[in-house]
Amino acid sequence: MVREIFKNIMSLLAKWAIKKHQMSIIVVSGWYGTEITREFVYTVLKTKYAVRRNLKNPWWDLSFPLAILGYADYQRNWIEWLGLIIKAVVRLILGGRHKHYIVLNINYSNLETIKYWSRFIKPGYLIITGYKKNYGFIDTLIANTIINKGKILYNQKNKILLKETFKNYQKTYSFGAEKNDMSLHIEQNSVSTIYSCLGDTITVRKNILPSINNEIIASSLLMGKIKKIDLTEGLYAIIKYGLPKRLITQIKANLKV
Repeated sequence: MVREIFKNIMSLLAKWAIKKHQMSIIVVSGWYGTEITREFVYTVLKTKYAVRRNLKNPWWDLSFPLAILGYADYQRNWIEWLGLIIKAVVRLILGGRHKHYIVLNINYSNLETIKYWSRFIKPGYLIITGYKKNYGFIDTLIANTIINKGKILYNQKNKILLKETFKNYQKTYSFGAEKNDMSLHIEQNSVSTIYSCLGDTITVRKNILPSINNEIIASSLLMGKIKKIDLTEGLYAIIKYGLPKRLITQIKANLKV
């Protein structure tokens, strides 16, 4: 009972912060690559916009209220939680407005947690790195995005699976290497990779980002292009920024498996 009251307070504070700061929520979801994609999307958008992101994978229901309010994601004792709530309220009442984007990656959730997050997470943009039918939380995110009249970016490989979920929704953008018409097309030969999007084309060395899936790069570049960031500018930002050391270690570990 006490925990539910506390969760309600945190969701109300998150809603308050979103409304006050006019946050545009970008959610990266799927069964792979959400953390890396989150970092790339954040990096691309940072070249032109004020943007934040969650700094580690969500691991409990309070991960996103804390991220939205701008606090570190860890457990606290009841005195620390009370202090956090008081500080958050004071900041929301007295602090200035700061319009910005926030990038959140959701790569898991049980039904109760996704219901809780749905109280305040209404995506303006949803990026689906990869879709599987048994990942019900993605369907919930799609429904919330459609209700919010947001834009959905998805992997072209999953078009048939997503067709029933999208129905006649028009604000969708696809990326991939298939032959069908799509928003961002990837073409690869023995020496280079070509990204083509909305009249903009860039050619890069095939191994410019070793071990990173081209579709992850493509989804991030497409998000940037939708926000009027050229492919060259977006890709340069990704390469210049690189990856956090923890992710590099994780990729190396995966390569050894």
